[in-house]
Amino acid sequence: MQNNCLTSLNSIEEYLDIIDKELSIRKLQLNNLLDILNVLKEQDNNSLQFTFVRETIPTLYSHFEGFFKFCFINLIEYIKELDLDNSTINPQYIFFCLLTNLDDEHVNFKKKSKALSPLCSSIYADNSSYFNHINIRKYPLNQESFEYTLKMLNIDTQEIKFSYLKSFYKRRCAISHGQLDTSNAFSLLNSRSLTSNQISKALDIWQADFNVTLSSLDIIKKLFIEYIINEQFKI
Repeated sequence: MQNNCLTSLNSIEEYLDIIDKELSIRKLQLNNLLDILNVLKEQDNNSLQFTFVRETIPTLYSHFEGFFKFCFINLIEYIKELDLDNSTINPQYIFFCLLTNLDDEHVNFKKKSKALSPLCSSIYADNSSYFNHINIRKYPLNQESFEYTLKMLNIDTQEIKFSYLKSFYKRRCAISHGQLDTSNAFSLLNSRSLTSNQISKALDIWQADFNVTLSSLDIIKKLFIEYIINEQFKI
């Protein structure tokens, strides 16, 4: 997977190419996980199967969130390279300027005003491009901002399984932080050995998470590519 976005995307073809490559790498890694699980199933080792699915739930989710972040960051870089006048760009992009120019230290009106006043002056008085002021590295790309980011871009989100992804995220956090209640299929209690029912339930949940991850990657790719090709970033 590519850790850094490209600094120059000169054509739609380049954008599509890097998205395709990133998606291919992530799908390969995901399918490798499935292959490993299938080997463990053939060995009929319930304990190893349970450990594997429990420990890789966070990995599955990270592929969804990581791919969305990759597509979004490179989208911003692509549009920035077009060097469009603000009058031709969807005004929603001003939100990304504002959100990435306010830090946790800007806690009161005075500090917020000092931070935003020169930004607004540069954009509206000097006609400086929105994209010169979007500090994308400071934009919080996570489960909480995922849906709202797409809405700010005016991207149709009907195909995305938000409800399931939110449950998926909670499961990922509960496993990572050790905050599982005793009824959770992935809980570990020293006083209780794993039951076949618990293992079966955990495997079913993992498979569902795996399927949603794969389908979500395809949907994200489709939405961003359509956004670029149809120039939905323009007014």
